[in-house]
Amino acid sequence: MLLGEYEHTLDDKNRLTLPAKVRQALGGGVVVTRGMDGCLFVFTREGWDEFVVAGVRDHVEIWDRAAWRKQLKEVEGSVELVAERLAAKQD
Repeated sequence: MLLGEYEHTLDDKNRLTLPAKVRQALGGGVVVTRGMDGCLFVFTREGWDEFVVAGVRDHVEIWDRAAWRKQLKEVEGSVELVAERLAAKQD
C-alpha cells in the first residue's frame, strides 16, 4: 500500500525523482495517467491490470506543489467547517 506525502523536485530535464520506498513499491513498472484535480495517477502494472476504476490506496498522485497546497487548504477548510457544524448541533 502506498501512503504518505513527499515534497518533490524536478531535475534540469523536468524529471521527477521518487523516494526510495515508492520506487521499490513501483519497481515492477508503472502506468501514468491523468488524475483528478490536475494531478497525475501512477499505478503499478498489477494495479492497472486488475481494476478499471481504483481508489487512491493503490496508486500515487503527483501534484503541482501550488495546486496541492490549494487543494489541502480547501479540504482542511471543509473539515473545519464540518467540525464546527457538528459542535454547534451538540450544544
